[in-house]
Amino acid sequence: MSHAPAPPAIEALLASPVRRVQLFLLANHGCSVMGTQQYDPLTEKHRVPMVVTGFEPVDVLKGVRRAVVQFEAGGGEGGERLRPSCGFILQEGLPLPVRQRVGADMGAATTAAGMRQVTGDTR
Repeated sequence: MSHAPAPPAIEALLASPVRRVQLFLLANHGCSVMGTQQYDPLTEKHRVPMVVTGFEPVDVLKGVRRAVVQFEAGGGEGGERLRPSCGFILQEGLPLPVRQRVGADMGAATTAAGMRQVTGDTR
């Protein structure tokens, strides 16, 4: 799905008369860039759980658990995140001290909020 929006593909799956899909796990890195609001109309229309997860096995299992809880409750909550996520794109040639300061500031902010950083991605 490189650079392709996921909601139209999900809508096609959900609109199928032989639909068997009952929940979705959404990629954390994609939702960090695009947000989760694009999934809200799908969960409202189809009442299908959608949970944003990371790629670590424990994150996937937690996502499955949360999606099953939503499913058993009769619906979905639209792009629900298990953990907040923040991403940033680094300008080519950005000095290392600046990158380190950004990372440290993000770490301090998550710690102050009582959370922890659990994932990161660089390009």
